Amino acid sequence: MDLVQTVRKEGSRGGRADFKWEDVKNDAQRENYLGHSLMAPVGRWQQGRDLNWYAKGDEESKEAEAARIKEEKRKLKEAEEDAMLAAMGLPVPVRNNANLTPLGEKAHQADVKDSLDEKVKGEEDDDKAKRREKKERTTTAPPIADWQTLAKSKRESVFVKIPRDWLLPLSLTSQFTEKSSISVLDVPRTCGILTDKELDISENYDATDLVQMMAERKLSSVEVVTAFCKRAAIAQQCVSCLTEIMFEEAIARARECDEFLKREGRVMGPLHGLPISLKDSFNVRGVQATLGYISFISRPPSASNSALVDVLLELGAVFYVKTNLPQTMMTADSHNNIFGRTLNPCNLARTAGGSTGGEGALLAMKGSVLGCATDIAGSNRIPAICCGGSSLKPTAGRIPFAGGVAVGRLGSPGSIPVVIGPCGRSVRDYALFMKSVVSAQPYRFDENCLNVPWRIVQPSSSSSSSQQRLRFGMIRGCKERPLHPPIARALHTTATRLKAAGHEIVLLDDKIPDLYHTAMLAWKFFMLDPKKTPFQFIKESGEPMVPSLSTCMFPELKGWQTSLDELWDMNVEKAKIVKRFHQLVVGDVSGKEGGEEGLDAIVMPGYQGVAPRHDTYGLPIYTVVVNLLNWPSGILRVGQAEKEGDGAFKKEGVVYEPPYDADECEGLPTHVQVVGKSMMDEELVEIMKVVESVLKE
Repeated sequence: MDLVQTVRKEGSRGGRADFKWEDVKNDAQRENYLGHSLMAPVGRWQQGRDLNWYAKGDEESKEAEAARIKEEKRKLKEAEEDAMLAAMGLPVPVRNNANLTPLGEKAHQADVKDSLDEKVKGEEDDDKAKRREKKERTTTAPPIADWQTLAKSKRESVFVKIPRDWLLPLSLTSQFTEKSSISVLDVPRTCGILTDKELDISENYDATDLVQMMAERKLSSVEVVTAFCKRAAIAQQCVSCLTEIMFEEAIARARECDEFLKREGRVMGPLHGLPISLKDSFNVRGVQATLGYISFISRPPSASNSALVDVLLELGAVFYVKTNLPQTMMTADSHNNIFGRTLNPCNLARTAGGSTGGEGALLAMKGSVLGCATDIAGSNRIPAICCGGSSLKPTAGRIPFAGGVAVGRLGSPGSIPVVIGPCGRSVRDYALFMKSVVSAQPYRFDENCLNVPWRIVQPSSSSSSSQQRLRFGMIRGCKERPLHPPIARALHTTATRLKAAGHEIVLLDDKIPDLYHTAMLAWKFFMLDPKKTPFQFIKESGEPMVPSLSTCMFPELKGWQTSLDELWDMNVEKAKIVKRFHQLVVGDVSGKEGGEEGLDAIVMPGYQGVAPRHDTYGLPIYTVVVNLLNWPSGILRVGQAEKEGDGAFKKEGVVYEPPYDADECEGLPTHVQVVGKSMMDEELVEIMKVVESVLKE
């Protein structure tokens, strides 16, 4: 029996399924590890021997040998990546050509499957067609030869857009590393680049103030936009928060706004002249959107705007930067191989959060007054939690989502939608943003956007006895992710001040579905794509995965694969969870005496701790639950971690995840999450104003 017939006979038995990282480290096992596709039996049979005799011929040039070695290294790298995927509980991709290199360059150049078809007699033509079709479906594009060079070139193309006069000295920026436990919040004020007026513009007003001052001609749009462009440039040099710079275009647009106001005697719209920062996933015509993937660098600049970008332009907004995000956009560390890691301005050794970490860091540096972000598991809220800001996740469908860059595969049967919302400095800015966008009939730009006008409301109360008294439910955490002392104290502070203001607090801990398992259900919906498309985008370039990806997986879901039958069960389970939460907030609607009152809102943590060290954030239990419900929620800053005050909230015998260290947490921002009812975004904004007010007192 010749080799090809042996392969045909043995290949159907398959290769090893129990891949282990240790096997990759062990040279003696590499042939076995690499041989997990059609050619696996050959690797086992030869037990590491050189198989080039099969197709190399009498002589092989040095060039061909070098190419063979390079290809073998690539295959080994793929094997290592497969091991990492397996360790994360993700399916190992099919690699039809995984073990071709040991057979030599000649066999590599030939189509092995076609050769087998020619060698093995009796094969039917339709079987050949099926094999070719399967190969076309499963073969991935070859890795980019030198992804590091591409990444460097892209970074440089962005950096050169910072004017020379706005550059910080290298002696200063060299101190800003991810291992430095320092704050850079004061750098914009002390570096000497900003004028006194620019410092005033960028530090002392929110978006609502600025649009009013520009409308009254107390400030020009050019002045406001220039101030934030300069501050964003400084922020970029401190914390690596930007992906695209549009300073020249922004100042030109600001000049148009000023000329329009002078000529017409009116503003362009409710956001006239206001600089707005955008997460990189938004399309802006003529500007690239790489989403942190090396393989996206070769894509041309966007040919059209995202729907929200078109709406905001109609409203008078000015775009000046796009901000950083993580590889795959499904981790809480905004880190990728193009633009690097976004650092937390409060403490560079701590994560800025994700996936909207660029926005969170830029806002903390006061390099933006209002930003736009997406949120599917907490992406717009987590950076606010980590960097000490605030943000709003509306109900899906209120803000247009169409026209963005797809980070994964389209057409998912999952039922957790991506939501767009604002992040900024004040709740009244979120009211301005939401009212302006929703009132602009955004359904014109997005067929999936709801045609529901923005309502003017007061924070209605579930209690008929008083329109001023609000009834809050309070969730104090789950046993799998107990609250760290600073966040437990922040939640206690919020409840205490609400009570002092005359509002009611109702504990919900024993009335709600299990939060950990609810979050795990949400994660199952995120794992439905059998092709794992985001990881295919990574493999197209040959770039490595960022470390934080390995922390964003439920151990219970390792190796989990869904079925159509289970998808039905998942939707049933989701419906039960939504119903239970709905019953809690609406109360007893039967009219019976003594029935349970409803709730106006829920206060709860958005994360169990303050900003953790890089790559340790883990699973976003407390934010993704709200995404599964498709309810609106927002993050507000409460204060900061203080070892002395937090000590009373530390529980003995509790295992904190990630580990809690009071000294390391000192001074980091604390927060509270406020959750409203579905499609009652207007009420939530007003209730958040109430909470914001009592926290400032």
